[in-house]
Amino acid sequence: MEVRSRTPFNRYLQASLVLALATCLLLLCWPRLRASLDYLPVDTSVALQWSGVQIPDLQRRALIARAEQSLAQHRHYRYYDGLGTLQYLRGLDSALPAAERRAAMAASAAAAREVVALAPMKPLAWLQLAAAGSVSGERGEEIAAAFKMSAWTGRVEPPMMLLRLELGFAFRRWLDAEGLRLLQDQTVLSWDLQRQALISRFRSGVIDYSQVAALLARSHPDILTEMEEALDPRVL
Repeated sequence: MEVRSRTPFNRYLQASLVLALATCLLLLCWPRLRASLDYLPVDTSVALQWSGVQIPDLQRRALIARAEQSLAQHRHYRYYDGLGTLQYLRGLDSALPAAERRAAMAASAAAAREVVALAPMKPLAWLQLAAAGSVSGERGEEIAAAFKMSAWTGRVEPPMMLLRLELGFAFRRWLDAEGLRLLQDQTVLSWDLQRQALISRFRSGVIDYSQVAALLARSHPDILTEMEEALDPRVL
């Protein structure tokens, strides 16, 4: 009889311990869960932006505040990544005052540094470092190093490749032999994957075709011939 009388109490004690443990785990995990929930609109909006949907600056600023709120609750590279991307997009917005754009680029670079410190295999963060540095006046060597890391960590990333080429050719004189090989590789890949967009950049002068011709003359003469046939002779 004594054993039976203790059985309900033991079960109650076990249930209480399980409930207490579950409550403790929930309290410990809540900041991360709350941060993740707050960040969801940022994730969605950044994905839409990369797909070509333009986000008004008022909405971008609200999303930046959300990313900062998530970071205040839990330091995670994803939140820095979204924050850096949104600030980078503000830095490109010609409708904003120049001082505001410079500040946004500086904030983008700061967030990107946090990303690569926490997760160094993130090609977009390295690309943002290079792009923001090109606007804010970073040393050419630092921009070239960020370009190389972006290409190393994500060789085939179509949304990033044309911007990589723009930066790579703009800062070509700071690239070492390995950097030049990466630039050759990115040029060939972009020609295969985004030919018309690359031709458009040649024609507009955003990418200097004479530099491309000098880079590929020995290593890829066949591709250089294709480019010359596709381009208007006046560009050559």
